[in-house]
Amino acid sequence: MVPRIGGDSLDEARAMLGGRIMDICGPDVPISFLRFHPDYRLMSLPNTPVGGVLERHAELAKSMGFHYVYIGNVPGHRLQNTYCPGCGSLLVERDMMRTLRIRLTPDSRCPDCGYSIPFVL
Repeated sequence: MVPRIGGDSLDEARAMLGGRIMDICGPDVPISFLRFHPDYRLMSLPNTPVGGVLERHAELAKSMGFHYVYIGNVPGHRLQNTYCPGCGSLLVERDMMRTLRIRLTPDSRCPDCGYSIPFVL
């Protein structure tokens, strides 16, 4: 059995997201869940499970009303991209730290449904 490492608890995430972040910042603040991977002096610790931890935390944040939820340090994961909260269209496509494509109108709206996206280009 893999030991529980701080940050894995959905209850703790719920308390932090709902009790602090949503109340102070609102639903448009970006929420990122980053995958830990062993390196240097922490080689004995396991990778953060994508499906068992990161995706469950991302779904929790979305269910709480956050519009921009991301999973980081997982190459090729769909939640490294930005999607329109109005229609679900892909707006910003990323590959790890690189932006590959941006699909926004000049006034920062979704080109498909017109939803106003709080991004500054």
